[in-house]
Amino acid sequence: MIVLLDTAVTGVTGNLVDDVSRLVAAVKIVLQRCLVLPNATWAELIEVAAATAEWSHWRVIGLLNAADLRSDVDPAAARDVLIEVAMEMSYQGGLFSTPLTGDDSGLASSGRRRRDLITAMELSIDALKRGDYRKLMETAKSIAKYDLDHRFPGLKDALCLAADDIGRTGFLASATHDALVRAFGTTPFVAALPPYHSDASSDAKINRIATGIRRRVLEHTIANDGGYLSQACSSAEIIASLYGGLMNLSPSAGPIRPDSFLSTPGAGRLRVSGAVYNGARGPELDRCFFSPAHYALVLYACLIEVGRLHESVLDEFNQDGSTVEMIGAEHSPGFETTTGSLAQALSHAAGVALARRIRGDTGRIWVVMSDGELQEGQTWEAVASMTHHQIDSVTVIIDVNGQQCDGPMVSVMQIEPIADRLRAFGATVHEIDGHDIAALRAASADREIGKPTFIVARTDPKRGMPVLTNREPFFHYVRFSSSDERQQYRDALEEMQS
Repeated sequence: MIVLLDTAVTGVTGNLVDDVSRLVAAVKIVLQRCLVLPNATWAELIEVAAATAEWSHWRVIGLLNAADLRSDVDPAAARDVLIEVAMEMSYQGGLFSTPLTGDDSGLASSGRRRRDLITAMELSIDALKRGDYRKLMETAKSIAKYDLDHRFPGLKDALCLAADDIGRTGFLASATHDALVRAFGTTPFVAALPPYHSDASSDAKINRIATGIRRRVLEHTIANDGGYLSQACSSAEIIASLYGGLMNLSPSAGPIRPDSFLSTPGAGRLRVSGAVYNGARGPELDRCFFSPAHYALVLYACLIEVGRLHESVLDEFNQDGSTVEMIGAEHSPGFETTTGSLAQALSHAAGVALARRIRGDTGRIWVVMSDGELQEGQTWEAVASMTHHQIDSVTVIIDVNGQQCDGPMVSVMQIEPIADRLRAFGATVHEIDGHDIAALRAASADREIGKPTFIVARTDPKRGMPVLTNREPFFHYVRFSSSDERQQYRDALEEMQS
């Protein structure tokens, strides 16, 4: 093996000769200390590396395995790998007290980069175990900075996916876990990865988000003498499921506390989109069109629960100069476009989906709708257009809570049978309990080629807040009629918090 190490210098010319020679000499010392004979086998050398490089021997082992595989088919490549082995073992063994070169372009700089890379990888594992998605993003950037030789080409992206999973759900998705396993390769970090979530753990996380949505909207309603409370009751599981795992989004690209309103859209003006809170766009990433703009408070509460907004932003709700509007617009957190009058978002989503298909994107388009929008002709035109163009990347979840501004839906305009009507237009339709997280997940996964998917989610506008029963049949907007009524809702909040 000593002879093999001697050959590592062969063919190296220029200013690197002395440095490489010193590195090879250092490894010889390591081998001699471990009483390895000159005719050591690859297996014996790997065992020595494991015993010698205590804090990160995985790197040396991986390099030696790579050299072993290459030695027969590509001796030059094996020689190059052995040079890396020498450098790694020299640093890990503490054999050099001074830098090998005096400039940042030399082997010493490369060695320091690798140590920094190893440290970043160790920190990423720690962040994964602690569920610290912000630290994960930091380590992903560090790995991209130090892995200049692209030894782990997929690791940065895999860590970004993991940060998104943890930010949205608190757990790793199985696909993300697989990506991390591939990215970490043969390193021992693989064994330290936390497991991906089961459906049960995901359900618990989504239930927590849904409960947080209802609680935050109730708190805000009490503090501000009014709010769209029943919408939180009916849609909490739907929106929590989307941001809790159904949607494939990158981490938020928006400030944790939104900037103030700058100007209306126009030529020469900076366009501000609330979609940045759904992350950067990418061909494989999903996009969400949130159609019922009066559900804005519900959406903000969800974004807070999943860490995309700071909880203090609700103090800016409906304030002059704030983008955290009561009726969400294109600049409001989480909103792709201005969607009013109701029913315009589905048309926007269909057009974007068609454009993405032409471009070759694989990400899905999600649309959240309220049942009142089915009274609008534009909705049915959009459905007909999507089925005609065979747009199958769109999944629409309709919150069918049976309520609208003027009272129960049936007293204003009949829209039933919703599922049969949508099927008649050529869509794939699933009719479910909108509070059943498992049913939402299953329906979202059950799609047909060439057809848009509609999930008719039957919901209860009082779910989680039986105190609303006193307002039946008018739930659209809660404004307290007396101090006694306000106290009833305070009591309900205390019960929810207990």
